[in-house]
Amino acid sequence: MLANHIFPKPGTDRYKAGWEELGKELADLLSPDEYESAKRSTFNAFYTSPTIMQAVYGAVARLGVPTSGITALEPGCGIGNFLGSAPAGMDFIAVEKEVLSGRIARLLHPDHDIRIEPFQKSAIPAGSIDLVVGNVPFSDLSLTWQDRKLSLHDYFFAKSLDTLHAGGILALVSSRYTLDKQDSSFREVLAEQADFLGAIRLPSGAFRQEGTEVVTDVIFLRKREKSQAPNHVSDDWLKTASLPAGTAHCNGYFLNRPEMVIGRLAEADGMYGDHELTVDFPSDYLERLDAALLHLPQHVFIANPSSVKPSKPAAKTTALAGKATPGRLLPGSLFIQPGGQIMTVTDTAGSFEPLTHGNAPVSSLSGTVGTRLAGLIALRDAARHVLDTQREGRSEAERNAARALLNRHYDIFVRRWGAINKTTISHLKDGTPVRRQPNLTGFRDDPDVYLVMALEQYDEKSDSVRKMPMLEQDVIGSTPPVEQVTSALDGLLVSLNQTGKVDLPLIASLYGSSEETVIAELGSHIFYDPAQQCYVTAEEYLSGNVREKLRLAQEQSADPRIAAGIQPLLEAQPDPVPPGDIDVTLGASWVPEEIVQGFVAQVLDCPLHQVTVRHVGREALWQVEVPQWVNLKAESISTYGTAERPAISLINDALNMGVPTVMKAIRTGDGEQQVIDQEATLAAREKQKAIKSSFQSWLFADPARADGMTKRYNRLFNTTRLRHYDGSHLTFPGMNPEISLRQHQQDAIWRVMSSRNSLLAHAVGAGKTFEMIAAGMKMKQTGLIRKPLFVVPNHM
Repeated sequence: MLANHIFPKPGTDRYKAGWEELGKELADLLSPDEYESAKRSTFNAFYTSPTIMQAVYGAVARLGVPTSGITALEPGCGIGNFLGSAPAGMDFIAVEKEVLSGRIARLLHPDHDIRIEPFQKSAIPAGSIDLVVGNVPFSDLSLTWQDRKLSLHDYFFAKSLDTLHAGGILALVSSRYTLDKQDSSFREVLAEQADFLGAIRLPSGAFRQEGTEVVTDVIFLRKREKSQAPNHVSDDWLKTASLPAGTAHCNGYFLNRPEMVIGRLAEADGMYGDHELTVDFPSDYLERLDAALLHLPQHVFIANPSSVKPSKPAAKTTALAGKATPGRLLPGSLFIQPGGQIMTVTDTAGSFEPLTHGNAPVSSLSGTVGTRLAGLIALRDAARHVLDTQREGRSEAERNAARALLNRHYDIFVRRWGAINKTTISHLKDGTPVRRQPNLTGFRDDPDVYLVMALEQYDEKSDSVRKMPMLEQDVIGSTPPVEQVTSALDGLLVSLNQTGKVDLPLIASLYGSSEETVIAELGSHIFYDPAQQCYVTAEEYLSGNVREKLRLAQEQSADPRIAAGIQPLLEAQPDPVPPGDIDVTLGASWVPEEIVQGFVAQVLDCPLHQVTVRHVGREALWQVEVPQWVNLKAESISTYGTAERPAISLINDALNMGVPTVMKAIRTGDGEQQVIDQEATLAAREKQKAIKSSFQSWLFADPARADGMTKRYNRLFNTTRLRHYDGSHLTFPGMNPEISLRQHQQDAIWRVMSSRNSLLAHAVGAGKTFEMIAAGMKMKQTGLIRKPLFVVPNHM
């Protein structure tokens, strides 16, 4: 209840009655990131009741897991309730994505390895865990595990099982859909790796105090060797079936073993009028739960003393102290321990091992490889520090000092070893050239290798080198915010640059005047848009569907703000399309019924009132009817039709995009059959073609009719004026000053910022990649987006 009420209702800032004061107090106590993290977790985090946790550990003990000397994993620990209920002596690795819960867990359980990170990013060696316990989160989120797309709770099962050694036990609480979903493919995946030891189905009220009424299961598996044959307590856990007196599906294990269901299987009405399975809460809940544990097998856990125990991050932090920031060392990064040993980070959890070269550990104090690597590591750390001082806006003295240190390290390295990118070329016996960069030996796998290589520009032909701008000047940094402008137009450019829109209060504050003064001075640079009820730029207002904008403006011309835009909109109307450029087909939905009526009367030479035309716009259906005597005229069965398909039938086909086909009956050994009459069909189609041709020439033959249709076409379809995008007002804080975007690139970036979708169809080499990345960074700076994602197909 607390989690559901202490935050505002989704999409609003309204709290449930009586909770606003407490909710705002929580928001004040937490940082914005912590508050958002806590709020997100309420949708898929449900804590486990103490009764169920005690039952899980009781089951684990029955399965033979010892209470000490083992490593246990809890993949979603929350604040650490499962850890607090565990027998003394168990060592836990506990993973929690939500920052605040993870920090609480660390304070409550300082002796355990609490990792605050998403479970999918937690590096836990396969086969290193003895026991997995916990309550997996429920969510519609899907994650990929070994090329399979899995639901969130299935992913937790798959990855948890991978961490177990053969003989290890998994005991996880999950929603009933792990076992009840009719698609058994994921259960079959589990069955290929582990033995099913049993499961306990809990009643729908078992988690009532924790905020949910879902039916849950506790599932027990034992990992087995790949060579071992399956040894499930029963194979019926792989299948589902309907309840004996209902339609809801249930796992076969529970249907055949009611003693493992803590309550009575029943049906309840679902959200969509269907029937959902539920379990009634029994009065003897605790007794039945204890009894179910006795049906689990005994002493099936198999210890594996040779399993590799994962190292704790605490050891990593101590080892790295004073050398580099631990949180920034990615897998493959090199660092130097006190004593000179060069280490390499092996995974995202921060585990590390000694770097070896030729099966011998590498020291930074001796040997060619080790001392050269020490110089590269110093260059990497100094280059990072230079970028940090510029990114964080440090004083000029600090930036210059960091750059001087980088130059000193670089000069020492080049004096001793030559250019960082020094390249030697040799040839094989067949003449194939082999290129080597000896100074980068052992450093290639460091994620910052390209940062170090980019410190110089190396000319391979002349074996000469020159320093890059990073060693001579600032290459990144923030642009000081604009605090004052000298004109309203300058303020408009700042507003567009910073917010992507016409922000009158911002412009007025920068200009030091009223909003009315700003509007007057900007004049035709901005217009009031009645549809959006705000001021927009002239380029936005005078583009798009300008006919609709003109109609709205004329309807509300009493408002002087709107009236000011009428004349510019009139001038922005597209040039009319002349009759000769309009192609009108018989059956086009925009052609009025009276036009079709007049054409049919003309073609069939009959009075206008004898022709009835109906058009149903929603279904795009036309129907034309004439008296029978008209169908017998020569115009109907000879000039514009045939005896089999008179003209009115062909006109109806044409109006509804149909192609006439004439059938005839023939006698065969099997009786009378209908086949296509090829000759009559061809004749009917030729007549229909003549009708369509006549319509085109008749429609524009009369000047008044042609003028009316031309005006109608232009009013309905010729409505849009393409927008011109001018990005000359944009600035790019933090961009490398060596990069200068061309005008077409700035225009393209402004188009990306202004449109929901854009196609940058420049020729090769016109700078689309710069446009794409600069647009993403610029939209982040203005707050238009939060996380730009650049997707590149593999073949590119």
